[in-house]
Amino acid sequence: PTIIENIKHVIRSGRILEKEIQTTDLKWYQMNVLPYYVKKENKTNGVIITFIDITSRITDLKEQEKMIAEHELLLDTISHDIKNPLAALGMTIQLLRRVPEKGMDHFPELLGNVESSLNKVTEIIYDLVQSRWSKHRYQAEEELLDLQIILEDVRLALAPQIQESGVVFNFKIHLNV
Repeated sequence: PTIIENIKHVIRSGRILEKEIQTTDLKWYQMNVLPYYVKKENKTNGVIITFIDITSRITDLKEQEKMIAEHELLLDTISHDIKNPLAALGMTIQLLRRVPEKGMDHFPELLGNVESSLNKVTEIIYDLVQSRWSKHRYQAEEELLDLQIILEDVRLALAPQIQESGVVFNFKIHLNV
């Protein structure tokens, strides 16, 4: 639905409408359309529209989805390419422990080498997963925004609909510093 249809719906229903919209400059906003209720007339006589810039939140969500997909791919690779050979190596060690040691002077040393190799491969896998995970930890960035510019961007992006519908676009910024 167009913004005009959204406004008409809110006026008819008297219910708040919230939706995410993307402007032509590829920024994302949460648009809130609230009914403007005139108490004397006991009816909705317009709407109040607010826009909240959520571009960074949408960008962060997309980045999270990408990281999750990469992480799942890494885990699938580790599971498929490394887990099965490690399990086979572990079972081999168990079988070697049951073999009689008569005449096998180097058997304990070889068994120790196999076990040491298994421990090293396990440690490498652990380090790989840990380093990859810590590399992608989320770090919030502080950003100062000029609300006046954001509102002007929204007004410009919606200019054709505003002009066509005859809607009056007013905004006031109250600073509580």
